[in-house]
Amino acid sequence: MRSAQNKYFFSTLCCAVILYIHHISCIIVSYYVVSVAFMNFGPHVRCTNNMNNLVLSIVPKFTNLRVLTFRKKGEQPLLDDKSVETITNNCHDLEDLGLSMNSRLGDRSLYALARGCPNLTNLNISCCSAFSDHGLDFLSRYCRKLKILNLFGCYKAATNKALKAIGDNCRQLESINLGRCYEVGDAGVKNLAYGCPHLNVIDLSECFFITDESVIALANNCLYLRSLNLYYCVRITDRPMYALAHSRVKNKDEILWKSVKTQYEEEGLMNLNISQCKDLTLPAVHAICDSFPRTSYVPRYSQHAWLLEVNISPLRMCLSTASCHSPRLVRWMGSRYKSCVYSWFT
Repeated sequence: MRSAQNKYFFSTLCCAVILYIHHISCIIVSYYVVSVAFMNFGPHVRCTNNMNNLVLSIVPKFTNLRVLTFRKKGEQPLLDDKSVETITNNCHDLEDLGLSMNSRLGDRSLYALARGCPNLTNLNISCCSAFSDHGLDFLSRYCRKLKILNLFGCYKAATNKALKAIGDNCRQLESINLGRCYEVGDAGVKNLAYGCPHLNVIDLSECFFITDESVIALANNCLYLRSLNLYYCVRITDRPMYALAHSRVKNKDEILWKSVKTQYEEEGLMNLNISQCKDLTLPAVHAICDSFPRTSYVPRYSQHAWLLEVNISPLRMCLSTASCHSPRLVRWMGSRYKSCVYSWFT
């Protein structure tokens, strides 16, 4: 009896969902919700297969889709290449696509996206570890309108070769996540800096091969850089910190020549993560903080002021083992930049 009731409930729910999404141009397919619904049918049902079947049957009916996001919970891959090809064959106006955590997807999906969805501006393929740099190179040649690209964990795809192609072709790019892309080096980051002048958010966390040259190139060429994550970039030293500090003065002078700019665009770097950058010293951190004096007086919860967040919690420990700078740094930061030390002891 309970099993029959569950099946009836799920059928009714599916009908209601289909009737609802018929009137909208954005579908969010939630793996978590679907998996809970399928659990009622017994332990032998494979949710991944059902999700692929759902895509194959429903997506062709929504040719005007502009936003499509697949969300999953757990480690089981969600989609296969055939499903992505179905999407690209029917949704040519797609602008925003989320395919994160699908390790079964290969370059076949990237080729399909390149040919079928040239209007993509936001693509999230984080933790899709089977993609290669050749597939990403091919994608960049056709999807030239990309503004937001999440490659977190795509360590096979995000290489210097692929980043050169992105820098050459995706000149409107504003945000890129390269966290845990272990093959990324200075050559790739510099190609991004030279080719993507509108870049304002870049995550380089755990890119172990990048050096000062990468950050200096970003500081000198990306006028609107707002967020920079250098977590565990262990080869970074003081030089790029001074370059970033100097870039605020340089970039502000250049921006003021433009006719219409918001206050946000005049403020420069707002978020900087330099945790585990063990070679940084007190004067370099001092220079960064002095370049953004408003952060001394702005509460962290304020919604109306720009805030620089400097994550330097491990820096205290690293400096204290080498010199007596750490206690001075704590006192100096605590007295002048309270908003910057919220994670100092965490």
